[in-house]
Amino acid sequence: MEKTKLAGALGACMLLAYQSANAVGISLQEFQAMKGDLAPTVEVDGETKQLTIVPIIEPGTGGLVVGFRVPQGQRIAFEGATVQTLDDSFQALFDPVITSAIGVVDFGAPSSFAVAVAAPLSPPITTKAVGSLSISGSFADGAADGGSATPWLTPGIAQATIEGTGVADAGPAAVFSTPADVYGPYTVNYNYDCTALPDGQCDSFDLQIAFTGSGGDDAIAFTARHEINAVPVPAAVWLFGSGLLGLIGLARKKAA
Repeated sequence: MEKTKLAGALGACMLLAYQSANAVGISLQEFQAMKGDLAPTVEVDGETKQLTIVPIIEPGTGGLVVGFRVPQGQRIAFEGATVQTLDDSFQALFDPVITSAIGVVDFGAPSSFAVAVAAPLSPPITTKAVGSLSISGSFADGAADGGSATPWLTPGIAQATIEGTGVADAGPAAVFSTPADVYGPYTVNYNYDCTALPDGQCDSFDLQIAFTGSGGDDAIAFTARHEINAVPVPAAVWLFGSGLLGLIGLARKKAA
């Protein structure tokens, strides 16, 4: 019997991003229209699968969808008898942060793995934005020969994107020489001008974890976080500016 490449690969929770001016949530109709874009994808050695998701509805709200979850026991079959089993802790709550986790047992020859999440920004960000990307992880040696993890698809093991364009990468290649080791944490902060986009706003953002393992039954796990926020106009600066104009006007009046 062939061993599975991934063992409980997406066991940690995932918080997806959704901003709202009032209640944090969307209607069931909105969810049905966008769930194809919300559903996370998992990739192994270039083969991609999309997860099935169901809505999480807030009780007493008349059907307000506040997140989604992956049905318990969902199995994803990849070519070469690679099978993924998800547990019931894999769920998403609409929040202005994406936190994603993946854990693999890389049996046999080294393989490459990726999990990607896209999330809407509603309302969109129509100003400049600031964001942060962080990643940490762990390693357990399966064959007492050390191991490694290297970025796959992107310059870093974790990549933050806005509107499909990479804006930050975090997590360099690592060599593990002890039976149990840790990775990171690594954090990168960035600035982004949403007004420079063709429509003048940021409508979505994404997070991807992608890496190549070292095979040999090594267990590798990563958790990454991507947060983005609009840059508020600082009220103190505007007040200072108004006061300065008043002083200039007073000086002119005295000079006259």
